[in-house]
Amino acid sequence: MAIRAYYVEDAALAQLEVALRLYFSGDERDLLSVITLAGAAEELFGQLLAAKGIENSIESIKKAIVAISAILSLDGDPVTLKEAANRANRAKIRLKHWNAQTDNALIELDADFSQGAGRCLREGGARTHGERASEGREPQPGHA
Repeated sequence: MAIRAYYVEDAALAQLEVALRLYFSGDERDLLSVITLAGAAEELFGQLLAAKGIENSIESIKKAIVAISAILSLDGDPVTLKEAANRANRAKIRLKHWNAQTDNALIELDADFSQGAGRCLREGGARTHGERASEGREPQPGHA
């Protein structure tokens, strides 16, 4: 049996490309797969950037949410970094970390979870750009 090997960046890019095709197909049933694939790509690109000491976009967003929450918090309980991440990644987390022991068999997502799919695609795309920019590498033909 032949073994295929992929660079992490190429695997993440393939996931992101399939997620984009599914997203733009317009089939609402594909949004669950879009969130899962784009979320996986987003995590890989984020780790690649972090390994190079580059802050990825979700880290910047989380820090901004925490800072704004600290300024606007009237009850003295500002949002933590973990809470900010959970809010930003709610759909992805719910699909990825379902637990048969503790969770209901029905996976419930917000009615507008298509926004979660769009956010995963934007983050994955932003991280793709950041990863390629950090290497001075141009996208390859057939890649986003």
